Amino acid sequence: MVPGSTSISTRRRLGETLLAGYPLVLANPPFRALFLVLLLGGTAFAMAMAYTSVWASETFSIGPRDVAMVFVVSGLAGAICNPLLGLLSDRLGRRRQLIVGQLAVVSLAYLGYTQVADFAVALGLVAFASFSIMGLALAMVDDLVGTMPALEKRDASRIVAAERTAWSIGVILGPVIAAAIVTATGDTQAVFAAAALIQVGTIAVVCMAPGKPTTRPRVPRGDGSAKADPSSPLRPVAVGCLFLAIVLVMLPTQTRTMYLPLFVTTVLGEPPGMVGPLFTVTAVTAVLTMPYVGAAADRFGAQRVLYFGALVGFAYCALQTVSTTYPQILAGQLLVGFGIALWSTAALIYLQQLMSGRAGAVGGLYVAASQVTPLVGGLLLGPIAEVSGIPATFAATAGLCLLALLLLAMAHRALAAR
Repeated sequence: MVPGSTSISTRRRLGETLLAGYPLVLANPPFRALFLVLLLGGTAFAMAMAYTSVWASETFSIGPRDVAMVFVVSGLAGAICNPLLGLLSDRLGRRRQLIVGQLAVVSLAYLGYTQVADFAVALGLVAFASFSIMGLALAMVDDLVGTMPALEKRDASRIVAAERTAWSIGVILGPVIAAAIVTATGDTQAVFAAAALIQVGTIAVVCMAPGKPTTRPRVPRGDGSAKADPSSPLRPVAVGCLFLAIVLVMLPTQTRTMYLPLFVTTVLGEPPGMVGPLFTVTAVTAVLTMPYVGAAADRFGAQRVLYFGALVGFAYCALQTVSTTYPQILAGQLLVGFGIALWSTAALIYLQQLMSGRAGAVGGLYVAASQVTPLVGGLLLGPIAEVSGIPATFAATAGLCLLALLLLAMAHRALAAR
């Protein structure tokens, strides 16, 4: 053994542990470009979403019910169109061109926000703005991973986790940038113009990104996940069961977003300004822990990490049900932030492993799940909150997290057997 080789190897492993997949992404030009694409895309998306309700209310003088319709249209359109685009990209293999098309359409839709005067036309623009590049961009990441040498594929999950974190960082930065624009200009429409400009810049990054990803089928990676044959047909019922399970695993985040601010202000009697720190703690915790989920998926299997994420969601909702003070709720945000990191990353890696060779479909399903979750939360939990109160919504969500575990096990067994 060469003297000092053990210490060098130890330092390298320590560096990989502390820095997660970031060095792997930043050292590789194609991965680095896609990281920037996801960062810019997440930023523009979050900027627009942060002020969509304000824009709709101010522009059309509508009430909460019509504002809710805006988000329903956005969720339904995205849940339908993004998976179809993913399937189309699997068939055609032109993910880069499809991403450019999505960015162009969304940019025009955002610019339309600044000019539209009719609410029906605005709903059409909202539908076109629901196209999300996250699914296809992550599919391109998966394609690139498939071209890596066999010895480097052990780092695949770390790379995917780091790339997924880029979108989350953008989601944190977006509202901050949007708030600064509104403060400086006093005009919410300026936010959408700026978001459109960022999308145009993202088009330039996509076009100049090096590398030529492939969509050819390959051997699935990972340990503890199903070894699916890419040529075999998917079972629609099993895929539907898996999709519903992922939606339910993500539900604690939506329950918190919808009802925690109301609980803090109306039940605890805290001022509205106390809501912001709760969301900040959640977001920072998620972003700091998300890159390391890839290493956990490599070691324990993405399926097991996803199960653990569902249990964390159950624990958070159960604790929130009995929380009666602001410090208790603040501490709970650390738990849900960790849960977000687990299920948002493990769900993507698990789908990629289970449906190997169908990266576009995986990206579409993943984005659709996040867009359907608000609809499920509103339809299922709204009546519960009205009849039984806000704590009951968290109790119901805890029960649905346990249902998600059962659905995940059933779907995994069915899809692994094909």
